Amino acid sequence: MIRVSKSITINGVEVTMLFTPRLFVMAEEKGIKLVVNTADVMQTMAAYADMCYCAALNYWTMDNDVNDFRLSRADFHVWSASNQEEFGKTMTMAAEAITGKTMKELVKEQQAVKESGEVKKKKSSLIMRLLRRS
Repeated sequence: MIRVSKSITINGVEVTMLFTPRLFVMAEEKGIKLVVNTADVMQTMAAYADMCYCAALNYWTMDNDVNDFRLSRADFHVWSASNQEEFGKTMTMAAEAITGKTMKELVKEQQAVKESGEVKKKKSSLIMRLLRRS
């Protein structure tokens, strides 16, 4: 079973992130583009920090008003840089939750694509990949 939620502590505030398709609605409402450029590791990490922020909003707004959320987008970027090991585990969990596949399956698929000689776009929108999956 793939996990879709994770709790972390930022600035002494415990926050739960919910990695479901609704997080993309949160991103859109906040004007955040969740784009991953696999050729640029720093851009990818920034996109995942934004995804964590949107996942936290996703969870929070299930029972609360978005305006009452106590953390900022910047707080998630600081957390990602300050807690690299936990952030790495969260990135893995997020990828699995969004794709519905384990990291092992994702790596296997990527290797198969490389071996077959197919070329994938280096820059793609997470939203578009999610929609294509459905």
